[in-house]
Amino acid sequence: MTPAKALKIMRTIVVSKPATATEPTILFSIVGPDIPEALIAFLKALYPEHVFTRDEHGALIPVEDVYDILSKRLPPNDALRKERIKAGLTQEQLTEMIGLCRPHYSRIEEGKCPISRKLAQKVADALGVPYTKFFY
Repeated sequence: MTPAKALKIMRTIVVSKPATATEPTILFSIVGPDIPEALIAFLKALYPEHVFTRDEHGALIPVEDVYDILSKRLPPNDALRKERIKAGLTQEQLTEMIGLCRPHYSRIEEGKCPISRKLAQKVADALGVPYTKFFY
């Protein structure tokens, strides 16, 4: 197994609430690849305005901002095409690099077929970008 295949993208949720005159400081984090949205909603209900996540650079941002970022993203198929062209590759060249047949990849780029997390990771590794550009 190559190191790239062993890599799991970890999500971090941080609750950081400063102390008040009547309450102590609350600071904890949850780290894992799949943190349930129900848990995040529960934490947001308990600690409004104090629940954060980390962006791709490691900076803390409010959890709500993640949804704003996601809503402004390109659809996965458009992001695939954009990044492939930016890398100066044809579909044929990219599919040879990742071991996928070109007709199947073409259907994904056309938006006719969804991309799996595993394939998004392979394409991202080949193009040198985060897989979250193609899968969320």
